[in-house]
Amino acid sequence: MVDDYGNEKTTAMIGTCIIKDLGDGRLSYREDVKIEGERMAFREFTYKLDGKKLHVEFADGHREGEYVCLDFSEQPVAMADHHCGDDVYAHEMAFLSANNWTTRVSVRGPIKHMVIRTTYYRAKDDEQFDET
Repeated sequence: MVDDYGNEKTTAMIGTCIIKDLGDGRLSYREDVKIEGERMAFREFTYKLDGKKLHVEFADGHREGEYVCLDFSEQPVAMADHHCGDDVYAHEMAFLSANNWTTRVSVRGPIKHMVIRTTYYRAKDDEQFDET
């Protein structure tokens, strides 16, 4: 769900997230979503675990470097900020169970003013995503 305060609208999204083990201590992450009334969109990151820290790096070819580093030392919830020009992305990730987690990204700045909330569920082996 995207609450776009700058454009005064709320938009639903549905999609898939595929996480693959790269075999070198890193995971590839790809998210494909259909944005209600709009187009398909995607994000790609590389995840690297370092103890209880999760380093999230851009992997979409448009940006490079670290997006955020989330520290899960104290609890299964972590927050970190990413600066993109004058906009700040406040990223929060919470693990609810082995099969379910959420993210909340609050974007504030002169360009964007929105909150993106995503809930992830592990798919059953026979589930497929329908883009229609």
